[in-house]
Amino acid sequence: MIAQEIDRTARRCFCVYADGAKTAGYGPQADLLETKFVPELERRVKQTQEWKDKAIAQMPKSMPKDWKWDKMAKAAGMSEQYDFLYRYTSRLLHAKPISFYKGQKNLEVSEVNMFLDFVFVSILEMSEISERLAGLSNPQAN
Repeated sequence: MIAQEIDRTARRCFCVYADGAKTAGYGPQADLLETKFVPELERRVKQTQEWKDKAIAQMPKSMPKDWKWDKMAKAAGMSEQYDFLYRYTSRLLHAKPISFYKGQKNLEVSEVNMFLDFVFVSILEMSEISERLAGLSNPQAN
């Protein structure tokens, strides 16, 4: 009964490392956590905080009062992406005469796939740009 209570307490404290404690012993497992895993997690937290700080430092402090999406997209060199998104979302929002006849104004499956491909590629590009701006290298590219 005491061993089961120790195992249950260890499981709460060690989480995924509790099983290792059953075979290696609680002392060695706790030492491993303190000397290897915790410092690594602390390093990752610090690195993530540095990335966050760099990203925030590069962000504007306030939004321009005359914000226009098309002008901002052009200034950022993203007019093509803006036009693509604008046309697709407009098609979803604005009915055409044929929509009343068919009773449908949704995108076709091929259009949805194309839109999702666009979103996926855009997310990858944003990730790469963010890493480059933060002075990081993409570990998957190496």
